[in-house]
Amino acid sequence: MEILEQVKTGTHFLKFYANWCGPCKTATTVLEKWQPSTEVNIIDINIDKHSDIAQEYAVRGIPTIIVFKDGTLVDRISGVPNSEFLSKYE
Repeated sequence: MEILEQVKTGTHFLKFYANWCGPCKTATTVLEKWQPSTEVNIIDINIDKHSDIAQEYAVRGIPTIIVFKDGTLVDRISGVPNSEFLSKYE
């Protein structure tokens, strides 16, 4: 999985999660409700399957969302994203 190729243009959220993670399920629900009203592309990365990518981006807890805009890492949040964080990308 070559992340940098996927995030070259536009705004992308890399959402790091695991199937067994309760807060990750909440984050998914929040993002699913919010995302259709935006141009943001959400890329799901399961840390159990892609621990190398999680390590590359220094993910220490989940859920973690890392934001790329036109290929540049511009923001990150650990935990369930709140409306203040999401409003920056609407």
